[in-house]
Amino acid sequence: MKSLSLSELLSYLKTAFYETFLMCGVSLVVSVIVGIIIGLAIYTTRDGIFWQNKTLNFLGGLLINIIRSIPFILVVHLANINFNTVHISIKEKQIQVLNHS
Repeated sequence: MKSLSLSELLSYLKTAFYETFLMCGVSLVVSVIVGIIIGLAIYTTRDGIFWQNKTLNFLGGLLINIIRSIPFILVVHLANINFNTVHISIKEKQIQVLNHS
């Protein structure tokens, strides 16, 4: 393992923080702009508003529901959770937990 001096470490940390804030900032700006556009489209196409369109309103709501579920899917995938590995068997008043991993 290579040992780093304090100035090298601070240089790497400065670069890492800059890149992290840049990635977060760009994703924040893009998500706010896209969110405002989709939100306004859903609001203006609902019943009783001037651009009433049930199809576009449904598709916009569906798009938002799909986008909202992506973080959960990523967390489950990254955590490598497999819900089918543990089976519980109850036989003759005894509980057996079988782990098939």
